[in-house]
Amino acid sequence: MVFMRCTFFFWFIVLELSNNILAQNFLTGIVQDAVTKKGIAYCNISNKSKTFSHITNEDGAFQLSLDKSQDVLVINSMGYILQEITVQNGQSNVKIELQPYPIKAKISNKTNPNEGIDILLKCRETILNTETQKAKVYYIQQSEINNQPVELDESFCNVDYTDAEIKSISYKNGRLACASYKNNLISNRRFLLLLMNLNLTTNVESMPRCPFHLKKSELEKIYELELVNYNGSVPFYHIRFKAIKDSKFYFSGEVYINKKTYLLEHIELIAEETRKHPLKPGIYEPTKPLSFKIVKNYSAYTSQLNYVSVHAEKRNVTDSSDLAFNSKALFYFYEYDANFIEPDFYFLEHKNDYHYILSQSFNGAFWKTHSRLPYSLHITKNFNYLHQHGALVGFSDSLYAKDKILKNIFSNFFIPWDSIK
Repeated sequence: MVFMRCTFFFWFIVLELSNNILAQNFLTGIVQDAVTKKGIAYCNISNKSKTFSHITNEDGAFQLSLDKSQDVLVINSMGYILQEITVQNGQSNVKIELQPYPIKAKISNKTNPNEGIDILLKCRETILNTETQKAKVYYIQQSEINNQPVELDESFCNVDYTDAEIKSISYKNGRLACASYKNNLISNRRFLLLLMNLNLTTNVESMPRCPFHLKKSELEKIYELELVNYNGSVPFYHIRFKAIKDSKFYFSGEVYINKKTYLLEHIELIAEETRKHPLKPGIYEPTKPLSFKIVKNYSAYTSQLNYVSVHAEKRNVTDSSDLAFNSKALFYFYEYDANFIEPDFYFLEHKNDYHYILSQSFNGAFWKTHSRLPYSLHITKNFNYLHQHGALVGFSDSLYAKDKILKNIFSNFFIPWDSIK
């Protein structure tokens, strides 16, 4: 009788999960720039019948589930006119083109000294008054040396943050694919030090400074600001900034600020060949200037992070080698009290998603059959290389390795990941 009850309970779970999956239709698509026809990376797509949103990958591709016979999608990306489209349940593919806001004029602070400066100062005060928030985050990083994939890291974690900084990261579960380069293991997760050391309102000695670090008189001397004016009414201020003095010590970039609330909506920070970074020398990573870009995108009116991306590049030229490093990391932010978004994961309503993730077997078969939504064509290509030539480390599973060096390193590799939210 006990066996029958267990069997019945097991089949009940399977049937409930299967019914949920069968009732849903998955819509795939791409969001493109209507002028250039290029995919728009990390574009926000909201479903009006649900409480959460999706983000396109770096190719502009997306996938989401439809529960109703008809759904309305809201597509929004910084610098583009918001668009709403209606999709039918049963529809499997869609191509969406967004029109960029038409630019009317660009006003430089060389001719209008106060243009943009007062906006930045008001935004800074708003950033300083934001409270610490908690989010669940899906994180993926890929690294290459001389165009050879050496690492693909995928993790789930909890993050505490404000508008100004990432305060803490607590890793929960994940998996790693890696390959050795010239008999050396390369791990670039420490590129995340760039993000952890970034504070938008407080100067950190190991990082370049940005406009929010400066007083009005300093802004006027150090930065050239460009306030972009658009035809028609737009809900944001768009300011581009470039250091005209000591550029190796200051970020250039651009920022979008909400006109009503002065909340930060989007910021891009670019450092070119700077020595102001927190990365210490390591294997194939000498003390050389580093180029990197950090992008932070927020939900309008709520000040909640949508995503953060970090892209770092370094070149080491010696008598015997010319090594080019390229590392990209992306954080997708989710509401802390909500499950991770389908169709990447399927959950029963009463089941905690971290418990579910921890129960999955991150082995070679899982890597091949469970591609995540953020996987671009480039990431998929890199994974195929790592699968054939490197090692796959499931953080809660055994090692799959064709690389002898990595097999020795990870033969007893295990991390006791935490399933408590």
